[in-house]
Amino acid sequence: MNKEDGFTIIELLIASIAFTVLLILVTMIVIQVSRVYYKGVVLSNTQNVNSTIVQDVSKNVQFDPGSSQFKITSGIINNVNYYCIGSSVFIYNLGQEFNLSSSNIGLIYETGNTTCPISSRGINTLNNYLAQGFKELLSPMMRVVYFKVSQLSTSPLYNISIGVAFGSNQSLCNTSNSCSSPTTMNTSNYSGSNVRCKLQQGDQYCGISYLYTTVANEYNLN
Repeated sequence: MNKEDGFTIIELLIASIAFTVLLILVTMIVIQVSRVYYKGVVLSNTQNVNSTIVQDVSKNVQFDPGSSQFKITSGIINNVNYYCIGSSVFIYNLGQEFNLSSSNIGLIYETGNTTCPISSRGINTLNNYLAQGFKELLSPMMRVVYFKVSQLSTSPLYNISIGVAFGSNQSLCNTSNSCSSPTTMNTSNYSGSNVRCKLQQGDQYCGISYLYTTVANEYNLN
């Protein structure tokens, strides 16, 4: 009796299992590489936006020609935060996600303004502010989580601290009280120096950037 060439059922079964395992491993590697790639893109974009904000704030602190009239004031009007730095004003919704489909502002900026505090100008929608010459500094899904400019005693030096986050409410947490909770937080918890991305599925679409610098007002150095 001649033995026919070919694979037995057991050999085909082993080959199929090996191929399936290999396919699963390749899929897992592709998913992980994709996750790392998107995480890097999100972090880079968030860092770049925050870097631009810090540069704009620093430029106004350093080179505002107000001389002895240079001052920094801040406050909250109708739940909207503002910082007046010399002749420029920054208006932002602290801890609230910026979305183009909404009329709410993210972080807008205008230079050459002498009306501060902004109460006399009223609180407007994003489009109204843009029509007045303001510039929106955030990208969609970003939010300001920290914004502080403070003078070092009576010196011409100023500390600038800015925090920007990218991600939905469900992807963020605050290490001071709610990072272990699966639920979303109150708006007030989406601000401060302790905002972080939750370690969960989909965290590649979340990014945090905190930047700090110290600059001097050039017109008050002497």
